[in-house]
Amino acid sequence: MKEEYCRAVARKLDLSRKDKQRVLEDLADTFEAGREHGQTEEQIAEHLGPPEDFAREINLQLGGKRKRLCLLLGCFCGVLCLAFAATAVFLKGAMTGGLFPQDAIGGAVTVTAIEVVGNPGISPLMILVLLSLAAGILAVILLRRFKATGRNKQ
Repeated sequence: MKEEYCRAVARKLDLSRKDKQRVLEDLADTFEAGREHGQTEEQIAEHLGPPEDFAREINLQLGGKRKRLCLLLGCFCGVLCLAFAATAVFLKGAMTGGLFPQDAIGGAVTVTAIEVVGNPGISPLMILVLLSLAAGILAVILLRRFKATGRNKQ
């Protein structure tokens, strides 16, 4: 009975591996203490309540910080995504629209006679686009995880 109860609780816990292990050790100690006081495993399990309810309570107590952190990180990544995208749009507009002449190098305000030889590698614009994409994907993942943890607790 104890093993079944602990397995059922473990399946429903939405905690880090370390926290989950600590909860399961405490649960085993609870069963041991109950046996020392003359209770059967069935009585102890009945006193603790259904495994789903027990795990839900533990998730609410210990999982709240993790859920808030997930939301904050997701929102931060979303803001980063927007900032990188806005900077990329501004930079693209500055490069093609007229802030800098087409053949200008660096921040020059006129055309120069300097010739650049070699492969420029990845452009700053491409870096901003990639950073924006990465931040957006991370924001979606974190916010979906936040939403999923909210569903598990109800």
